[in-house]
Amino acid sequence: MKFGLTMNAEQVGEIWGCSAWTIYQMVGAGRCPVEPLRLGRKLVWPTASVLASVGLHFDPATGLASVGDETPPGSPGDIATLHSLTTDPTRATTDAG
Repeated sequence: MKFGLTMNAEQVGEIWGCSAWTIYQMVGAGRCPVEPLRLGRKLVWPTASVLASVGLHFDPATGLASVGDETPPGSPGDIATLHSLTTDPTRATTDAG
């Protein structure tokens, strides 16, 4: 799969195995492993950072991802850490608006 330089919430959710809604909830709670960039009202994530969070390397020249170094356990990109961020009810937020 080819990637652009940034990803939207749906694409980030596909990489991390959760919904776009969950991504926005993590951002709102200040618990998103990769800080989004704000373009007006739109949020985008740097592709290289999102892919690195799951142990992949992004080549911007080709738009392709490849397997990189293993993500250390407990780091923001560790899949168990991502899973706890998306499923831990104590970290859940509600949408007030």
